[in-house]
Amino acid sequence: MSYDLDAMRKKVNALKSGRRSDPDEFRPAKADAGKELKYRFYILPPYQENDPLRGTPASHSLDTFFLPYGIHFGVCKPPQPCPRVCDGGTCPVCQHGFDLMKEAADDRAAKSAIGREWMPADYKVVNIYFPVGQGNGSDLEGRVMFYKAPRTCFDIWVEALERTGPGDSLDPQAYGAFFDENAAFMFQLSCRVKGQNNTYESSGFLANGGTPTAMSDAAGIQQILSSRFDLTTKVDFPNIESLNKVAQNLINGVEDDGFGTPAAPMAAAPAAATVAPVPAQPAVAAPVPAQPAVAAPVAAPVAAPVAAPVAAPVQAAPVAAPAAPAAPAAPAAPAAPAEVAQAAPAPVAAPAETVQPPTGGGDDVMNEIESMLEGFSN
Repeated sequence: MSYDLDAMRKKVNALKSGRRSDPDEFRPAKADAGKELKYRFYILPPYQENDPLRGTPASHSLDTFFLPYGIHFGVCKPPQPCPRVCDGGTCPVCQHGFDLMKEAADDRAAKSAIGREWMPADYKVVNIYFPVGQGNGSDLEGRVMFYKAPRTCFDIWVEALERTGPGDSLDPQAYGAFFDENAAFMFQLSCRVKGQNNTYESSGFLANGGTPTAMSDAAGIQQILSSRFDLTTKVDFPNIESLNKVAQNLINGVEDDGFGTPAAPMAAAPAAATVAPVPAQPAVAAPVPAQPAVAAPVAAPVAAPVAAPVAAPVQAAPVAAPAAPAAPAAPAAPAAPAEVAQAAPAPVAAPAETVQPPTGGGDDVMNEIESMLEGFSN
């Protein structure tokens, strides 16, 4: 019996990488060295709630022609969807990556390495249609599939979307709503090998002289649109609880605020214990307020307990003999707390310096490294 070993190897590699195989997903083949693969397709328009889709009406509206999607491959095994890219949420893995890049300062090589490990691959998920007769192969012709497009493709699409016309008549370009089923521009995905992966830098729209065309006849268009997928059912969305657990396992042992903050109250506790006996000291000075009854006209004793507890016992000795035995203890007892009281603020201030609020680089840092991560997303 003969076996399709290539198919088996692909299946095994998909399982090893944690990536599921979906027959509805378009994945361009890897180009051979020195050669170029080309695919031609239309990006399909967004759908509205209750529009007929593959299998079921749309349960919600897709505001634009793509669904943003990011997934952590580097440090996350198995891969984990990124809430920051998917829906603008907070991602602990990204945040730690931003902190590491901040520490790397101007070391671009270090930032690139950190980005590849800690930052997600950024995709735009779209519905696409492969028309017949464009050299796509019999396994793709006439099919509607979904595609996790890399940043390279998305940038080309955005440029076309922002154009208001074909521009130069000698070199017209696709423009506007290139995904309009009645007035569309076909996209050509060109695949070449760069390093270990495909690069799509030479991809672009087939401008057709700057004139958009319908994707098919009226009946064909209806069939194409009703064959689109609800893109939210084709991707895994972030599980915050799982992602936090993964992040903690990854960060464990790394010095960061997560471990510095709990240490601060522990450092402050001994200081509070040494200050605790201080309230007991007024018991020695307690008789002092009773002495103004003997020397009422003299105002000095009123300030004496505040400014210098030593002065009060000197005046008290002739008046109240029983208080004399306490006089020698009074100077010694206040002296010890005075030294502790001066030392106490130091331990309290130290934790305040170690507790730094997170100041992740956010999207500014991401913009800085996106160009360095181009090949990774592909």
